[in-house]
Amino acid sequence: MSKHLFLIKLKDGTSNVIVLNQGDTELYFKTLFNCVTDSKIESYKLFSGSDVTNEDAEHVLKCCKRFLGID
Repeated sequence: MSKHLFLIKLKDGTSNVIVLNQGDTELYFKTLFNCVTDSKIESYKLFSGSDVTNEDAEHVLKCCKRFLGID
């Protein structure tokens, strides 16, 4: 099964890694939403298979809000 790997850099200088199974869509969008909105997070990278994503935060936020039903 394919995995999504979030490499998260926090403003206090520490890092965190979150690994999700590809089929866990709701948890994926919640994690992505937190990566963009949490003020303690400085930056993140998303590894999905062989792709590395670091997209525009506004675009990511819009997609997450649409999926999670947040407006």
